[in-house]
Amino acid sequence: AQVLGMTTVQGVFLDHVYHGGAAEIAGLHPGDVILEIDGRPIHKSNQLQSVILMSSPDSTLHIRYWRNEKVGQLQLTLLGQEHPGVASWLADMGYRFHRGVGTASYLDQWGLVLKDISEESELWYGEPSGVMIQRVVRQEHIEFLQEGALIERINETTVKSVRVAVKALREADNAVQLFIRDEQNIPRTVLLTKLNQ
Repeated sequence: AQVLGMTTVQGVFLDHVYHGGAAEIAGLHPGDVILEIDGRPIHKSNQLQSVILMSSPDSTLHIRYWRNEKVGQLQLTLLGQEHPGVASWLADMGYRFHRGVGTASYLDQWGLVLKDISEESELWYGEPSGVMIQRVVRQEHIEFLQEGALIERINETTVKSVRVAVKALREADNAVQLFIRDEQNIPRTVLLTKLNQ
């Protein structure tokens, strides 16, 4: 914050702006600090991710940001996954569409992106039953909770689809037990708590 000329520590620093994405099109630059979205102060990266991921494509967000020791404002229009810039970013992130695979579901309360099992997962795990962790969006490290792990049960609920997993997590209290298989196909148990909102 001192290097950027800010008098308070606030906002989320943009380390990178993806070419062809909504941020670049709107005029955001690497090194900008996002201060507010639609009047809502942003203090952590998971807050920023939650606002973006809970908004629909083509919606417009009002952004306040810090650049060159000044506050700026701009309008940012979110893009859908069919947009070439977003499709390129998804490909670079390793996301592919597969037979029978549902679109990813982001759970901002738990910091997870889940997807249904892909053909590659079936080859690796045999005949698995569960959902895959596509991304972990949490600041703290939790052992065995990582991209590519297979969630078989959430508490006492067997999860055979993203829809069932989302329902189980939404109905859960502030902590759940995940029964998973790691990338070595070894059964693990992980205690997961909700993120601070």
